[in-house]
Amino acid sequence: MAVLAGAEQRTFEHAITEMIEPEALATARRSITGSNGYIVRGEYNRILSGYWRIFPPEQLMVLFSSALQARPAEQLARVFDYIGVSPDFSPENLGVQYRRAAVARRLPGLDLYAWQARLSKARSARAMWRTLSPRQRTRIAARYEHASFRVEVWNARRGEMDDFMPESIRQMLISHYREDTEALAARLGVEAPWLANWGRSPSADAQPLPRLMG
Repeated sequence: MAVLAGAEQRTFEHAITEMIEPEALATARRSITGSNGYIVRGEYNRILSGYWRIFPPEQLMVLFSSALQARPAEQLARVFDYIGVSPDFSPENLGVQYRRAAVARRLPGLDLYAWQARLSKARSARAMWRTLSPRQRTRIAARYEHASFRVEVWNARRGEMDDFMPESIRQMLISHYREDTEALAARLGVEAPWLANWGRSPSADAQPLPRLMG
């Protein structure tokens, strides 16, 4: 997302090499941003530990995104049953993927969110906005937000991600995540799907990086 928005100019290797430094990791854990948290967002045991300290285990359900992708109906039924509604319901759009990852725009300059940010800095625009009633502001803001979202979804060029990762970077990330992943597996009582793949060659990996939904 940061690449798509133009906020990230580094290569993947450069960004990971910088972010995996101890000081960078500590900073991201204290104050995460859109471009410093690529690694720490995958420290699932650390993140979930905060919830487990507050909530009893039976109040938290953890799903792996690989299972949701492979067996969406089964996983959705589990969620419905967990929250106490009928597990038999199956939406018509089950299995459809929305807002898939993208790194390029069809029209590079078409970004209504950025236009709004620039316009909000103009004194004349702010003065005009203040002349509107609260109801008018709410209505305009809602319609603009809806239009911005629709434009962003259309303008993102999907399906062009390159999954190649240098072996040195892959091993660096595996080494970083292994302890956290093993702790997560022990806590949940099941093996994390990506843990078994870490012993294989990159070409054999079905899911080389951790993904989880909580």
